[in-house]
Amino acid sequence: MKLASRPTTIGTWALAIKRALDAQGINGGQLLKQANISPESCGDPNTRIPTEDLNTLWALAESATEDRFIGLRVPMYVHATTLHAMSMANLASTSLLDAFERSARFSRIITTSVSFNVHKSTNTIRVEFSAEDAIPVSRHSLEASLLLCVKMTREIDFDPNNRPIEVNIPGHDDTDRLLLERAFGCTVISDEFSPHYILFDRSHAEASLPTANPEIIQVCERIMVDYLARLDKSDITYRVYQLILDLLPSGEPTQEKVADALHMSTRSLHRKLTSAGISFKALLDNTRRDLALQYIRQSNLSIADITYNLGFYDASSFSRAFKRWTGRSPAKFRKEQNED
Repeated sequence: MKLASRPTTIGTWALAIKRALDAQGINGGQLLKQANISPESCGDPNTRIPTEDLNTLWALAESATEDRFIGLRVPMYVHATTLHAMSMANLASTSLLDAFERSARFSRIITTSVSFNVHKSTNTIRVEFSAEDAIPVSRHSLEASLLLCVKMTREIDFDPNNRPIEVNIPGHDDTDRLLLERAFGCTVISDEFSPHYILFDRSHAEASLPTANPEIIQVCERIMVDYLARLDKSDITYRVYQLILDLLPSGEPTQEKVADALHMSTRSLHRKLTSAGISFKALLDNTRRDLALQYIRQSNLSIADITYNLGFYDASSFSRAFKRWTGRSPAKFRKEQNED
């Protein structure tokens, strides 16, 4: 699998579009071919589709269906495996916010043409979808992504009160509002000066979910890390992340060990990470924190087990780090989670 310099999207996204077209009696496979997309290979998550070709497919789909809202029809044809391991990991999330932040971290699996960002304020969580500047992105892609995010929250959290507060979809006027609000189940605005976004209640997004499964999350996240490391071998962040995961159970990974494994000098690794906007220390600390929050929810793992799995020298070192991350000791955090 090779990532070209131009933006791409996971091939299985085109398969969902094809299924939506087929359901309307339109030959989706034929439209894929017209857009220079192989119907046979788009079921393979290792296939990457250039953004220009996906834009062409969306235009053909709108023309064939005579449906200006064709993007809103596609999410219902997205399967649990359409987004590779992302959907399974999100279904096992500890909270909706956990799912949003994971989606932001691994969004490049889905597409490199749209950035997915999560912004927190006092009372709300704002999930933004912003097209990158390189190549314009079809509005259908953005609208499908918005509705898929809302659909995901409903699948993760069965609370009937779980609804977005507001959705922003630029490019529409008042005549479209009723249809859009029916689709999203909330107020829809069209602010041309803001990116596409969904606004959620923060307290609801942070609430613990009884369906959380940290073990499934670990397996899925490792699959996604490996995918991204293959996707773009020039992305040093994911390659280092991958090595940190491998080295942690053997003790604290050092920058020297990771540099050796990458066949480069420590100085070169430092320079590459700095260019990527992160330090080795921060990457190691973030990785340990994320894993610690998963491990602490697994009742079969003792504090000693977690200490070992995270490469800490002793339990007191782990406890100090955990308190720095969460403001609570591992034992107190685990007790509070069990009470929830």
